[in-house]
Order: sequence, then C-alpha cells, then structure tokens
Amino acid sequence: MGTAVARRDSSRDKLGPVEKLALVRALALGVATQEELGQQYGMSRSGIASFAQRHKREIEDVRENMDDPFAGLLLCRKENRLAAYINEIERLDQHPNAEHHLWSAARQMALHHIAEELGQLPPRMTVTVQPVTHVIEGVAIEDLR
Repeated sequence: MGTAVARRDSSRDKLGPVEKLALVRALALGVATQEELGQQYGMSRSGIASFAQRHKREIEDVRENMDDPFAGLLLCRKENRLAAYINEIERLDQHPNAEHHLWSAARQMALHHIAEELGQLPPRMTVTVQPVTHVIEGVAIEDLR
C-alpha cells in the first residue's frame, strides 16, 4: 500500500529551497512530465504549470547553463544580489519606522554589501604575529641571576 501524498494546487510557500531548485532543474531538463512531477512533489498538474510559469527565469537559466551547479539560483549572480540589496533599501526607506536607528543601520549594512559586491572597499588587512627572540650580545644570562 502506497503512502498518500497530500495534493496542493500551488507550491507557494510550501516547497523548501532545496525542493524548489530540484523542481526547477527537473522542469528545465525535462526529466519527467508535469503529471509525474506533480505526483513526486504532491502538487496538481496545474500547480506544476503555475510553478513553471512563476519560475520561468530560473528554468531558462538552468537550460542555458546546464553545467553550472549554481544555475537556477538567481542570487548566485552578482546583478541579482545587487538588485535584492537595492530592493531591500527601498523597502526600508518606505517603512513607517524608516527614521529609526535600526532601519538606518540596516540600510548602511545593505550599502556596505553593495560596495563589497562592486569591489569598492579596500581588502581587509590580515595581521600575522610572529614570535620574536631578542639576543643581547656581550651579556651572559647567568651573570644576571
């Protein structure tokens, strides 16, 4: 007797990031029909079709870059990360608490990440401490005791 899988019409807020990427890759590679994928992910065929429409960009990215393990993960691309930071800054600016110091700190952090992405910050310095041995010539330690 097989285990019944609960059906859902949509994947919105239901699939975790790993499942979502796996479904995007499966759709891009055409490894199964939408009906088979629906059975595998507990979704209706129309739910799979809706998912495919919503994630068209990610699916195309996988098709165009089959060998790239990061294809389909849109935030792995610099331009998409920058757009996400900019979107976050805009959302922070529109919030009723935009003048609060925590919102200001969040904006500053997003701006810092943008500058990092663009290579506009100097590299962080690394300090390495080396042990030092001092020798005083002409003095015997035994004479000092």
